[in-house]
Amino acid sequence: MTGAAPRGGFGERVFAAVIGIVFAGQFILALRYPPDPRLFPLIIAGIGCVLTVLLVIGLGLHDAEHGAPARLARGKLILTLAVSPAYGLSLWLLGYWISTLIAIPLVAWQLGYRNRTVLALVTVGIALALGLTFPLVNVPLPRGFLFAHFTR
Repeated sequence: MTGAAPRGGFGERVFAAVIGIVFAGQFILALRYPPDPRLFPLIIAGIGCVLTVLLVIGLGLHDAEHGAPARLARGKLILTLAVSPAYGLSLWLLGYWISTLIAIPLVAWQLGYRNRTVLALVTVGIALALGLTFPLVNVPLPRGFLFAHFTR
């Protein structure tokens, strides 16, 4: 097979397959929702499944033309793996407002963003945008375990 591109990206394919399994699980769970609320999760999970299948078969992966993906520094890898669970725990413990106002600038700072004015504006903007929009569409914000007894 002369001229055939090497099938690289094994790690990327495994990651895409795992994410695809998550999307498939979300799709199956969404089937149990009432008709109107299930439309959005079905669309997102369906698109996610299609995109992960495309990645597993090799479309969109790094190749000889683009070169291998850059290696992620160990600190950034740990940050990437730890942020979501830490934010989830923080949401449960401290609630939306405190967690979000701490998490956004902390993660941005760790990623190398140093303009404090921009960090403050983005943090407040995102926190307010989500914090005001979610209740408008009847999605309650986490109050936090520590503060739940104060708001009863």
